[in-house]
Amino acid sequence: MLVSSFWKGVKKGFHLFGSTVSNTIITILLFITYIIGIGIVAVPAKIAKKEFLPFMHMSSTVNQNNEKEPETYWIKRKQSKKEDFERMF
Repeated sequence: MLVSSFWKGVKKGFHLFGSTVSNTIITILLFITYIIGIGIVAVPAKIAKKEFLPFMHMSSTVNQNNEKEPETYWIKRKQSKKEDFERMF
């Protein structure tokens, strides 16, 4: 009885220790992967002043009813010609 209780405690302790070590290693590896993966892209992009998601802040406009329309971050799209769609495929 005493021996089986001892081994149950040892098993529980090893399980807790293994879970703790596993979570620590996974956290460290994900952190390193994030730093390397994002850093390799972010540093040269900042040096080159590259914006991957350019947000242009448009100023508010007044509509026909003299009401201010909300400001937007949408970028105006260039109008495509009809010929571009006719020869698409």
